[in-house]
Amino acid sequence: MVSMPTLLVAWLSLKLLNIFTAAHTASPIHIYHSTFQSLRIYASPYLLLSLHWKRRVKDWEKTTYNAASETDLEV
Repeated sequence: MVSMPTLLVAWLSLKLLNIFTAAHTASPIHIYHSTFQSLRIYASPYLLLSLHWKRRVKDWEKTTYNAASETDLEV
């Protein structure tokens, strides 16, 4: 199975290719706006998910560290 970052890069590459091949009909402002729109729309779910997992890992590390320190105190 293909990972999420790989799919994101592939999708954005195709999106940018479409934008730049149509550049002869679009103004630079339109190209910039389309690129920013693509990044904002398609990167947001991945970024939110990665932040969520970072927080989950941090909580897990906190609980395992606390559990390890409690067992060390008992010995």
